[in-house]
Amino acid sequence: MFIGVARCLKEALTVPVLCTLSGEDIFLDELPEPHRREAFDLIRERGCDVDGFVATTEYFANHTASHFGLPREKVHVVRMGVHVEDFAAPADPPATPFTVGYLARICPAKGLAGCVRRWCDCGRPDATAASVPPDTLGPRIDPTSAESEPTLTNTS
Repeated sequence: MFIGVARCLKEALTVPVLCTLSGEDIFLDELPEPHRREAFDLIRERGCDVDGFVATTEYFANHTASHFGLPREKVHVVRMGVHVEDFAAPADPPATPFTVGYLARICPAKGLAGCVRRWCDCGRPDATAASVPPDTLGPRIDPTSAESEPTLTNTS
């Protein structure tokens, strides 16, 4: 969360400041004490510097308000989405296999391992687990691993 710079931004820009809420709880809950408690105290203390918080679901708005001690009336829900009507359907099926992009931190709570395993189990002929190209930075996931979470290896 960038809640620590909200006051400076408001003073410098003289505009309302909003902070998004998008998974900070997962990170902050894993901090060792006393850092976890200090982080939660700072969020509660500096929440008054923010004009509003934005969550993408009603559940997460309620959860984070309660979890961080934020006033629920300052947490607004703005749903994510794409207006599919704005895009034409492809004329022919693509020649490349169906691909799912994952744009989030890889951690057990995000559920990537289960998603990949279910995809590979779905029975579609093009359901395969492709490896990350060797020149791509980041972890490589082995979706066939029997472990509860993916096996990660550095690809750099």
